Amino acid sequence: DTRSIHQEGLMIPGGKIVRRGEPNAVLLRVMQANSRSPITLLGDFNAEVAALRVGTNRIVELNKKYGVESVQAAVDRVMELGEAQARKATRALPDGEWEAENWIDNDGINDDLIRVHVKVTKQSDTLAFDFSGSSDAVEGPVNLSYGMTQSASRICFKSVTTPMEPSNGGQFRPLQVIAPEGNLFHAVYPSPVFTIWAGVVAVETIYQALVQAIPDQVPASSGGDLGDPGFYGREPVTGRQIWHQTNAGVGWGARHDADGLNTTQHISMCTVKNIPVEVIESRLPVIVDRACMRVDSGGPGKYRGGLGSVRDYRFLDTFGALTIVKKSRTPGWGVAGGKPGPKNLGILKPNKENANWKEHWDRDIIVYSDNSALYQREDPDDKYCGMFRGEFHEGDVISWLADGGGGYGNPFERDPERVRDDVINGYVTRAAANTDYGVVLDDDLQIDIPATRLLRNSQA
Repeated sequence: DTRSIHQEGLMIPGGKIVRRGEPNAVLLRVMQANSRSPITLLGDFNAEVAALRVGTNRIVELNKKYGVESVQAAVDRVMELGEAQARKATRALPDGEWEAENWIDNDGINDDLIRVHVKVTKQSDTLAFDFSGSSDAVEGPVNLSYGMTQSASRICFKSVTTPMEPSNGGQFRPLQVIAPEGNLFHAVYPSPVFTIWAGVVAVETIYQALVQAIPDQVPASSGGDLGDPGFYGREPVTGRQIWHQTNAGVGWGARHDADGLNTTQHISMCTVKNIPVEVIESRLPVIVDRACMRVDSGGPGKYRGGLGSVRDYRFLDTFGALTIVKKSRTPGWGVAGGKPGPKNLGILKPNKENANWKEHWDRDIIVYSDNSALYQREDPDDKYCGMFRGEFHEGDVISWLADGGGGYGNPFERDPERVRDDVINGYVTRAAANTDYGVVLDDDLQIDIPATRLLRNSQA
């Protein structure tokens, strides 16, 4: 909920933090003094320096062995090859213009939806992603620097041009990224940029435009959010000040020939990142009461979207937490008749056995959106939460329900046996099999073939 980049941390101008092999101890102390997790910060720094030293040594060895001119020529050749590969792949795509728009829930300050618009233009061997139609920069910290906008765009570009080739800078020479200064995707000083949600939604929106041109190469939308809460405070065992992020997975979108992946990090993130429940419970005053897949969260389709995850975090003591959900008020999208998932949902549940629950709950909890239409509250004091930072108390619960991916193709064309398998596996409820897929199962979960044919024919 920052309004200026100066509220977001320490800005360090470009310069050497290690000089002639020696770290700048004064600067490191300044950085640690401005961090919620100073020990983790120093550990990350040392790991990065170690990696850079190994890389530097390898480059020096290459130059000594082959000579500077030969090494530079090889680098240039790799870049040229990467460019040639990308331009060849780009030429194979159809020429034309395609547009798509999407929405971010809010900026953390104001509750208005924020427009994300992308126009994709393909001409010969070049591809342009134009964000000019998106919102102007907003008051809260969902703005994106132009460099981050380029990164989000490159994810999409590479995935449809050279997905199987090792990355190098030459592969991105055919790509043009357009975002005027002052736009949501080209933030200028002093706009706040703490979160990266505009980049997450940008990836989804680029694909939504591209799927109109190359539906066999682009999946339906993913869950479209990161949504996992972060925790901060003093670690109970060590007493250290820490910041601990969790990583709950969303569902990925179905493809033209396959279901989407279940409970995987958003496509703009590292796909293998996962914080096990045991790590969370060993470091934080938190118990994870539930960790599972969210039934019926995969978008219906001939190929089903992947399922999102569910995690319930119950506090054992007073501790700080940050929740950010930015893709919960508008749906994802399916392809060729496929449907989106049910939307992301964060729920804050007070411990009403605590004598002071109402006092601290009403004081602390600030809710920016009312998403009650998406969630039948178990208790009227449960609150849907888009963005909240503050203290939770013993027995309070954060429940995070991630969205699934969109479906691909008409759901009534899905093989009934696959629908039955989904019900047996707990991915789809028996009721959803009936309503979403037109598959009727009896009490023994056997397919009622005549009833299924009748239901599907009635919807044809």
